[in-house]
Amino acid sequence: MTEKSSTKSDFKRFFSFEKELLEFLSRQKILAGDKDDLQYSVAEFRNTRLERPPKFIHCVISLGGDESLIKKVESDIEELKSRYTAVSTRGFPSRFPQLLKQPLQINLSQHEAFRSRVIDSDTNNFIQVKRYSSESEINASEDVATLSDIGIKAEIYEKSFGKTLNLSSTDLLLYAKASKLSIREGSGQQFTARVRYPDGYQAVRMSLGLLIIPSDCPVLDSLPQARRTHRLETSKEKLILPVVLDSEIFIKEV
Repeated sequence: MTEKSSTKSDFKRFFSFEKELLEFLSRQKILAGDKDDLQYSVAEFRNTRLERPPKFIHCVISLGGDESLIKKVESDIEELKSRYTAVSTRGFPSRFPQLLKQPLQINLSQHEAFRSRVIDSDTNNFIQVKRYSSESEINASEDVATLSDIGIKAEIYEKSFGKTLNLSSTDLLLYAKASKLSIREGSGQQFTARVRYPDGYQAVRMSLGLLIIPSDCPVLDSLPQARRTHRLETSKEKLILPVVLDSEIFIKEV
């Protein structure tokens, strides 16, 4: 057997076992989330039926205190990890099941997440600030001309997902009369869980992926967190440009 065929075989073994485990877990008691999130999706491509694992899972599942189920899931998770490490050196995907020790309570929260990057005199490249949809691409050349009128060089980049608007970091700094800028863009929703354990009522904050607990416990949706007083919107001046962007630009230092 060649190395290539061996790798394909190992991937097939991994995905087959993962699909089977997710289907099993979807039949257990779901305390939060939706069992449909645990399903592989099916698509047709060139007359071939393709199955793909779920990209994200946000569920809390109880095994109802059944010791045989707990041992089975514990063993299955170890087997899943073993099959994954046979085909990849990357960390485990966020959809991987986690079997927790028995908590007293779980509080779930969801909030908007951002990616930020700092632009200064050492940056010296073009910064992506917008992605064009197929409908908005007609405005691309107009955006470039508008920015050129205020002294900011802009370029349209062709990427696999479409066109992007990229601005000269040097020109941005000059226009803002700043030594540092912070460029922030939304990166979707972040799902978190605060798991409280009996030992001193200790609470552990973790990402809400596929969490499995031995027996039922209260699972509560937390109220939205108060916005931080030192967030960029209130602590830094926002730079307004004469074109619509996907990103927000803040003056970090003058």
